[in-house]
Amino acid sequence: MKSTTLAFSPSSTVGVAGALQRIVAGVHWLKIAHAEMRRRARARDELDSLDEHTLRDLGLQRSELNSYLSEALHQVETTRVRRGC
Repeated sequence: MKSTTLAFSPSSTVGVAGALQRIVAGVHWLKIAHAEMRRRARARDELDSLDEHTLRDLGLQRSELNSYLSEALHQVETTRVRRGC
C-alpha cells in the first residue's frame, strides 16, 4: 500500500521558509505603499483646502497641484524654477 503522507526533506523546508519570507516581504512592501498613498492623499487634501488667493501667492494654479505634489514628494524630477524673493 502506498503512503499518503508527504515527507518533507530539509530542502523543501528551506523552500517553504523562503516562500514565507517572500510573502512577509510582500506584505511589508504593501504596508509601505499603503502608508505612502495615505501620505499623498493627506498632502493633496491640504493643497485642495487652499483658496485661489493663497495658491496665487504661492505661484501655483489648481491645475498644477498634482505636478507640484509629485515633485514635492520626490516622485519625479523637479522641473520648477525657483526664484529668490
